[in-house]
Amino acid sequence: MLFRTRKLTAAVLSVLTAATATAAETYSPAVASDYPKKAYFGDLHLHSNNSADAYSMGNLLLDPSEAFRFARGDEVMASSGQPARLKRPLDFLAVTDHAEFLGLYKRYGLRTTDIENSGLTKKWDAIKQEQGKLFGPFPNIIIDPDAERDAYPDSLKSSIWLDVTRTADQYNQPGVFTAFSGYEWTSMVDGNNLHRCVIFKDESDVVSKMVPYDAGQSRDPEDLWNALQAFEDSTGGAVIAIPHNGNLSNGLMWDTVRLNGEALSNDYASTRMRWNPSPRSPKSRATVRPIRSYLRAMSLRILSAGTNTTS
Repeated sequence: MLFRTRKLTAAVLSVLTAATATAAETYSPAVASDYPKKAYFGDLHLHSNNSADAYSMGNLLLDPSEAFRFARGDEVMASSGQPARLKRPLDFLAVTDHAEFLGLYKRYGLRTTDIENSGLTKKWDAIKQEQGKLFGPFPNIIIDPDAERDAYPDSLKSSIWLDVTRTADQYNQPGVFTAFSGYEWTSMVDGNNLHRCVIFKDESDVVSKMVPYDAGQSRDPEDLWNALQAFEDSTGGAVIAIPHNGNLSNGLMWDTVRLNGEALSNDYASTRMRWNPSPRSPKSRATVRPIRSYLRAMSLRILSAGTNTTS
């Protein structure tokens, strides 16, 4: 009897195994299964001492290199003189310093030759002497732009931007840690925040071909989008502009009319969605999921398919 039971069990197992194999071969895959299946954590908005406000508030030493090193898990020395290290490294980082006077306050503090020759130092020396410190030019350019007052050589802008993009390339390690080139377009309209974090796909040889479009040129997001479209058309690169801290816009970031007062339209909505796929969370430094999906769809230099060894 025991022998017959064993034979019957073996027969049943054989049938089940064959059925399972057949099912595995014929079972249809899930619908719409091509979506991101890994969660990565990082920061798409961070300032270094290249930002006029950060430098003015005491960050004299922490530059983009230190920011990338800190994000990937290295120990850095904080402005307070204390060593600092993340308990868990990030997967990606974009250092998005203000485009307005990008890197200039730091150079002014160091009295570098390029800014001494720019024509700004004499004007800024007078402001510093009157106010006791240099801060005013930065809020002025974003609140009350004046092209003549705020002008400085394009060659200086290009040199600073080239250094920014090359630094991102230096710390970019596909599959381990992703370093994006980027900047913050710092538009303020009647004190209302319309800032955008501009994030680039490409490496320095492409990104450096067009200097950042700043709020001194225009405070209208549609002009920023036109500039980014011109960048893509002329270089073949890819870029997005993420709305930043719209909670400080008094509703203007999500107004029912365009900034020029004209009514919204389907074309406007499509263009806005093209450049602003999703806002950045105002309370969290982690990226917003729709943005990550969009970056992935654009085949950005975000982490490759390999295992991320920093997580």
